[in-house]
Amino acid sequence: MKKLAVRFTDDAEQEVNVFLQDLDIPNLLELISSEDTTADTMKQRTALLLKNVVDMFSINLPQVTGTENELDLRKVSRDVNLSKLLRERAVFRFYRLLQVKNGGTPFYMHVINPDTDVPFAKQEEFVGWVCSHAHVSRGFIFQRIATIDRALSLGFSLDDVFKLVLSKPYAIQETLHEIGKWERGTGRLLSINPDVVMKIADHLTPGQNDDVQLVVDNAKDNPDQQEAQDKLTEAAKPIISGLLRQVASHERAKDALDFVKYDILEKPEINYRWNVELGALEVEYIVTTKDENGTNYISQVLSIPFIPDIKELPVEVRDDLVRRLPIKNRLELDN
Repeated sequence: MKKLAVRFTDDAEQEVNVFLQDLDIPNLLELISSEDTTADTMKQRTALLLKNVVDMFSINLPQVTGTENELDLRKVSRDVNLSKLLRERAVFRFYRLLQVKNGGTPFYMHVINPDTDVPFAKQEEFVGWVCSHAHVSRGFIFQRIATIDRALSLGFSLDDVFKLVLSKPYAIQETLHEIGKWERGTGRLLSINPDVVMKIADHLTPGQNDDVQLVVDNAKDNPDQQEAQDKLTEAAKPIISGLLRQVASHERAKDALDFVKYDILEKPEINYRWNVELGALEVEYIVTTKDENGTNYISQVLSIPFIPDIKELPVEVRDDLVRRLPIKNRLELDN
């Protein structure tokens, strides 16, 4: 037995660098520019490159060597990570395309919808048509567009947003969604809880937030004054940006998102279980509170059964609920 040497890459940049080495592209470029390179050498290296490319994009069943297991595992890492990278590149390419103007109006208003024979009138219509014909989830694309708009409104460049999303796509998206209320279409931050702003600021820069405290106190004292709320949202932008960077650099996306939900926003933890005795779905509602020393403790646990009005729920309904919901005791039900 030997210790496994292969490691999955931690981010997109690492994956691309390893991928280029796998394809031997740096050496191939050197060979192309070298006067000493023979035709046979170029033919051999080019054949290896094409073999790897065909292996990546073939629709045939992927093969394994059966002897070089670590090489096969490296290819698994490559395929998984590059598929994520290519998906996000497609989204951002599409987003940039949506910004292209022709005579001051979006380019898609100057092209005819093949399904209706009239020009596209709205962005939603064009996005919907692309999603339908490219077989991409509309919800996924619109969520990503909203994420990009929101991050841009905080002051990030599009290049920085791309790197953020590549790092932890779902965690970045959900952090922005949960942290405040945003204007649809522009991504502008409309409102945010003053206590949340203060909590994030104290987490990022403890003991250095006197200016933020003044803005937060003013917003809390004047909840109906637009100027006070505008100052709060403006002050919140760099603070939210700092939180996003921290989420992006976190080792695990789930832990980062849990920190935002439960430590920053103090949301209750909600779990689903299937109560076998009752034959019903049961919701577990857990509230965590801080004591006077700042230590978290569970202050409330509620188990809420959803008991059907009929004597016994059809097994097909139960199976469908268990399949669709994140049921914690799913494995127990399978046994």
